[in-house]
Amino acid sequence: MNASSLNAIHSGDKVSADGVYLSSAFESWKESQMSDEGVVITILDNGPYLVKGAAEVVDAEGNCWDTAGRPSIALCRCGGSRNKPFCDGSHSSLEFDAVNRASE
Repeated sequence: MNASSLNAIHSGDKVSADGVYLSSAFESWKESQMSDEGVVITILDNGPYLVKGAAEVVDAEGNCWDTAGRPSIALCRCGGSRNKPFCDGSHSSLEFDAVNRASE
C-alpha cells in the first residue's frame, strides 16, 4: 500500500482498485453531477480535473486509456501522480496550491 492509499484511508477518502485516488469531495461532486448528457470538466481547488461523462483519454500517439464503464475520472493537475494521467492523491502530500475561477 502506498502513502497516498494510507493518506486516503486516514482521511476517509478512497483509492479505487486501479489506484485512482477518489476523494470524499470528488464522491460528493460526482453524485451531484450525474447526468447522461455531455462531458463536464470541473477544476477542484488544489486538486485534480474531474471529468464527468463519456470521455476518452488519448496520449500524443493516439493510444487510449481504458475508461470504459467509468462515469467520471480524475486527471492529475499537480504533476506528482505516479498513475499519470490519472490523479492518485499526490497533490495532498505535495501541498499543491491552485485555485482557478472562470472570468465572469
